[in-house]
Amino acid sequence: MLAFVKKVNEAAAGPDQWSVRRRLVVAGTLLGALAVGAAAGAGSPLFVYEQSRWQFPDWMLTALFAVYALSLLGTLVVAGSLSDHVGRRPVLTGALLVMLAASVLYLSADDAVSLLAARALHGVATGAALSTFTAFVAESVPPASRGTYTQLAGTVPISGLALGVLVGGLAVSSGDAPVHTVFIPLLVVYLLAIVATLATPETVSRAPGALRSLVPRVVVPAPLRADFRRFIPLVAATWMTTGLFLGLVPALNRSVFGITSGVTSALIVFLQPAAAAVTGIVASRIAAGRAALLGASGVTVGALAVMAGVAGHQLPLLIIGAVLGGFGNGAGFAAVLRLLSPRAALHERAGLVAAMFVVAYLSFGVPVLISGAALGPWGFGSTVAVYCLVLAVLGGISVVLLRTGDRRSRAVQPTPASQPVAVGRPCGGQTG
Repeated sequence: MLAFVKKVNEAAAGPDQWSVRRRLVVAGTLLGALAVGAAAGAGSPLFVYEQSRWQFPDWMLTALFAVYALSLLGTLVVAGSLSDHVGRRPVLTGALLVMLAASVLYLSADDAVSLLAARALHGVATGAALSTFTAFVAESVPPASRGTYTQLAGTVPISGLALGVLVGGLAVSSGDAPVHTVFIPLLVVYLLAIVATLATPETVSRAPGALRSLVPRVVVPAPLRADFRRFIPLVAATWMTTGLFLGLVPALNRSVFGITSGVTSALIVFLQPAAAAVTGIVASRIAAGRAALLGASGVTVGALAVMAGVAGHQLPLLIIGAVLGGFGNGAGFAAVLRLLSPRAALHERAGLVAAMFVVAYLSFGVPVLISGAALGPWGFGSTVAVYCLVLAVLGGISVVLLRTGDRRSRAVQPTPASQPVAVGRPCGGQTG
């Protein structure tokens, strides 16, 4: 195995061109990232299945969803920039090993408390892997492909969520052991991803400050902080949309629309992350500033469609909201990655991506947790109405901030004769 890894490292060492082996190891790394997201998405239908077996209340469903997001968030805050100091490969390999352990714990769970423990461990592993995956993939490809693969790496987590929801729903409807059907193949993929990680050359040198980087904080390079703040409402809105569908819609389907089929419910949930995944890939051909604006518009209109659908018990409006919200997520979040990540220095990149995912997963988990607590006194109708209203307001604020920022960038852009190289370039013009 070591000889194989060494041979692949040597073959993939040329930084400016693709080779067959480079393509294979990058594909293996992306497959691992996809599997990490799939395990999270599969929880949405699997938890409904476990609820029917163990008869735990609806609030436990939202707790199972939220504990994953919050443990992931805690890991991002503590270890999000660790790979900037010790290297991408050690952090990613460790995260995948923890993911293996979390999956084994999930397979052996026999009550809701065991599921909570498995989800918390899963969140820790995902938090360690997320920013590292994105930085590692972008740095492992030839420079000419970096923009495209940054976009692709930003799309993989939501693609994995979509895949997990679909596979989990099909497993629940077609077998007596859906948890084994989902997680045993994932164990195999995690092992393959570990091999691919070891076979990929390290992309950053060791840097001092590893222990200091573990002090809980969010690291955003000073030159990017103004733009980072401007994008916060958009990142929050895109991931609140995904939280709505993965955290609330499975129970909403049953309670409001009377859907008892696991496959039908999973397909409705699947539409949102699937639309996000497809849009994220297609949007790489659109200028990043324009894609961000389209994303903000998509989540705003999608939220209003969901609110109207729930209020009027109109399932087609919920479906339209899923597609529009997924479009907004796919276009918006990947656009933010394209606008900010390439502008960070090499030893700041994982920390910056981690900061973006901190905002993303706060928005992914906390509103769902609050909504779960509100279901008892408020019911689904009022809870979802307030959730969607907040989401629409964030989307509208994003549209205003993006338009204002674009006008400001055009106003301060230097004339071609005096423009210095690589300085003052308006970020909205990047195409990835």
